[in-house]
Amino acid sequence: MKINSHILIFAILVILSNNAYSQTQNDSTKSEYSFEIGVGFCKPTGSYLYSPGFDNTAYALSGISLFIAAKNDLKSHVGFKYLASAFINPADNAIYSNNWDSSGNTLSVKSWTNINFGIGPYIYYQTEDTRIEAGLSIGLLTLNRPKITYLVYENGSVIGGDKYKKGIGFGFCFIPEVSISQKISDRSSLKIFLNYQIAPSYVEYKKQHYFIVMEDGFEKYIWNVSSFTDNILVSTMNLGIGITF
Repeated sequence: MKINSHILIFAILVILSNNAYSQTQNDSTKSEYSFEIGVGFCKPTGSYLYSPGFDNTAYALSGISLFIAAKNDLKSHVGFKYLASAFINPADNAIYSNNWDSSGNTLSVKSWTNINFGIGPYIYYQTEDTRIEAGLSIGLLTLNRPKITYLVYENGSVIGGDKYKKGIGFGFCFIPEVSISQKISDRSSLKIFLNYQIAPSYVEYKKQHYFIVMEDGFEKYIWNVSSFTDNILVSTMNLGIGITF
């Protein structure tokens, strides 16, 4: 139900933005289209960041961010863009609190891979070779919670452990950005950007707990499955470079 409501609201946002964009473009005497691709250093902040000694639900480490955008300059130094981005952050092993590194135990923790689709306006100032830009994108963030596997072995056989299944979640994402671009050819520019992503989100996942019980004098191996929902405030600072063409 949460997933459907997030998608519905995002679809309404896209329709309203398209209408506003079309009206603005119809009034414009000048319309220039461009595309951007970029890559950045992605630093988690807030509760999304791994902090030793503090409990949180993400334990994310610094990673990379990838961006692609379609942009349209309108009149009066105002523009509009569609943005897609991905944020890949490894998760620290401390996301699992047991003494996992003792003899006979193994732990595998994958990475967060979050994808954002956004739309929004920007303002710009441009000279012949240089462009300064500031904007705000609003969109839908899809979370991919990392898969975690913790196993305890004895004589080569698994006798206990936990498996956190890869979880999927959603949240509304806000990305303010500032950038400066320098022309490097007649049709392309080199861009340096700084943006901040913040997305109040939730993620649903399942946990399997593996253990042994005695039943009628025999050992019985059981996988107990539980469902969870975590509320996560995903936030990252991204500094990177890109090409506009």
